[in-house]
Amino acid sequence: MKKFLIKSALFLSPLTLLIIGEYIIDPYYLFHDSGNCSKELYEIGYSYDQGRRYKTFRYLKKENNTDKIIMGSSQINVLTEDIIPEKGWMSLSFGGVHLKETLDMFMNLVDKERVNKVLLAPEFVSYCAAVSDENDNYRWSTSSIYQVEDEFNDKASYFIDKCVFQASFSYLVSLLGGDNSRGVPQTSKDEFWKEQLDYCNKMFTASVVEIQRKQVTDMFTDFKREADRNGINVIVVIPAQHLDIIKMEYSEGIFSQYASYLEFLVNTFNNVYYFDYPNSVTNNKDFFGDPMHCNNAQIYISSLWPQNDTDEYEGIKLTKDNICEILETVRNSIN
Repeated sequence: MKKFLIKSALFLSPLTLLIIGEYIIDPYYLFHDSGNCSKELYEIGYSYDQGRRYKTFRYLKKENNTDKIIMGSSQINVLTEDIIPEKGWMSLSFGGVHLKETLDMFMNLVDKERVNKVLLAPEFVSYCAAVSDENDNYRWSTSSIYQVEDEFNDKASYFIDKCVFQASFSYLVSLLGGDNSRGVPQTSKDEFWKEQLDYCNKMFTASVVEIQRKQVTDMFTDFKREADRNGINVIVVIPAQHLDIIKMEYSEGIFSQYASYLEFLVNTFNNVYYFDYPNSVTNNKDFFGDPMHCNNAQIYISSLWPQNDTDEYEGIKLTKDNICEILETVRNSIN
């Protein structure tokens, strides 16, 4: 019996230490009001799933008591609540997010009656990936709102989750001066720039699967229907990208799908703001880490939350009446 107890203790010791360590570090602040892991571990580059969980746990804990939500991909991560002039915003934008995940999160918000306004920033490249024959390569997150909420409600599962372990380990590595930048490109900016352009071109030119196109457009329609039913104001933002990608979107063979995509959004939603055209920001490579991600938040703030008459307004509000003229004007200016 004594030997059995000793063996059991030796077997359980690593697990016990792991649970104690994860409880102390508490990377997602489940048990504490604040944690030891800095948010930079998630926002800068540990992994997509870490970033999703960090933000989702904040939402589930009702931080900021917010009623205004930013939803989209990493293209809109530059908009954070600390720089938005209007109070009450929280970012639930996730890198590599699928529209279905965004819809699931939105439905969770609606069920909890916690949102009055949503800023939705869909990506054209993600739309192309979702409706194309490349769809199998378009990853679904292992950190959906449902999985994270299960862990939030069932504390035991928190301690055996892979992402919790990775985040805790990442924090320990950072204490020892190690490198946590797993999501940061290891190539030069020019090399990564080309990789991103190649990826976009691949998605833009992939064959469209009509069944998948209908599934995706139905998701947007469901989003709008639930918003209207619950009195939620939806603002759609077409994120700024570098001119290199804008030229692709307006090129032969791609423009018709891009125009149809924008027209669908304008016909579905009332407030659509367009930043993805040649302007003082999108023409400047210094404002981009890569061609898909603009790091200048002011382009959005000055248009959506203008503070004075001297703000430079870069966003164009697209309507059913002006969209064809605006797209044609942009296309002529590029060509």
